[in-house]
Amino acid sequence: MAVEIPVVTFTRNGNPMPTPVTGDVDQGHRMPNDGRTGLIVKNADVELAHAVTINLVRTVDGQAVVPRTVSVPASTSVALGPFNPGDYGGDVSIGVDSTSLSLLAVRVA
Repeated sequence: MAVEIPVVTFTRNGNPMPTPVTGDVDQGHRMPNDGRTGLIVKNADVELAHAVTINLVRTVDGQAVVPRTVSVPASTSVALGPFNPGDYGGDVSIGVDSTSLSLLAVRVA
């Protein structure tokens, strides 16, 4: 079963940041998605880039659409999204290639 990614919602009063989850190569991850949710991926590996794969639920002419794969450079964080629910679903399915990646979702209120 996929590991759920914690979501923090931006507000003017502020919300505490949850602890990011460590990348799970075997089970993958899921992120609740309302179209205003983004993903922050941090690569703690100081030498190698690692990949995060975001799966699409949409099909074109009955054919599956190729997942989006993003390379996260060594010692770098990237911000991804937002994710259209029509393309990525109400729960986004996310894969990683390393436990060096950590993931946290952000949502605009």
